Amino acid sequence: MYKLYLNKSENLHPADRFMLELCEIPQLSIRLDLLLILWEFPNQFKSLEEEVNDLLMSCEEILSCSSLVTALEYLLAIGNYMNSMWNTKQLAQGFQLSSIEKILSVKSQDNKSTLCNYLVKQLKVNDPEVLDWPKLLPHVPKCTEYSMKAVGAEIDVMKNDLQKIKKTLKILRNNNSENKNDKKFIADVQTFIAEHDRNMEHLEARYHKVTEKYKQILIKFGESPKTQESMFTFISHFMDKFQQAL
Repeated sequence: MYKLYLNKSENLHPADRFMLELCEIPQLSIRLDLLLILWEFPNQFKSLEEEVNDLLMSCEEILSCSSLVTALEYLLAIGNYMNSMWNTKQLAQGFQLSSIEKILSVKSQDNKSTLCNYLVKQLKVNDPEVLDWPKLLPHVPKCTEYSMKAVGAEIDVMKNDLQKIKKTLKILRNNNSENKNDKKFIADVQTFIAEHDRNMEHLEARYHKVTEKYKQILIKFGESPKTQESMFTFISHFMDKFQQAL
C-alpha cells in the first residue's frame, strides 16, 4: 500500500510517512530480527552468567566444607544408635540426602524435640566448631531455584542466537552498501560478535566446571550419577532445619 505514495509522501500523516521510510529500508525484517537479538542478548547473558557463577561457587563450597560431612557423620551415628535399640545386627553405612528432611523431623517420645535438635545438642557438647557449617555455604540456598539442565539448555540457545547474528551479518555485508550508517552498524555488530564470542566461550568453560564438580558432589555423598534431583535443595533443607534448631 505504501508504495503507492512513494512520490506523494507529503500527503501522508507523519506516522504513515514514518512507515513509508521504514519500507524503503532494504531487508527490513532481518534487520529488525537482528536488532531484537542484539537488544536482548546482553541481559540474557548477564542473568545466565550469574546463575553459572552461583552454581560453581555452591559446588566449591560443598566440596570444601568438611564440617558439613562431620555433621552428617554425627547424624548417621545418632540414627544408628536409635536403630540399635530394635536391630542390633545391622548398622547403616550411610543414607541418601533425599531422605534427610524426614530423618531430621523424627521426634522424641514426648514430641518436644526432633532428631535435629538432638544433633545440635551433641555438636554443642562434642564439636562446637562444626555448628557454623551453614555459614560456609552462602550460595547453596540460591541454587535451589536453578536447574542444571535448564542452564545448559539456555547456554545452547544463546550460542544459537550468536550464530544467527553471524549469519545475518554475512547477508548484510554481501549487500556492499555504501551507506555510512550501514557501514557503522556492520562494524558495531562485528565488535559485538567478537566480544560475546569470548564471553560465551568463557561461560561454557565455567559451566563445564560446574558439571564436573557436581559429579564429584554426587560421588562424595554416595548419590547415583543419574539422579535428577537437586543436591542443592537437599543441603539447603538441612541448613534450614539445622539453623532453626540452634
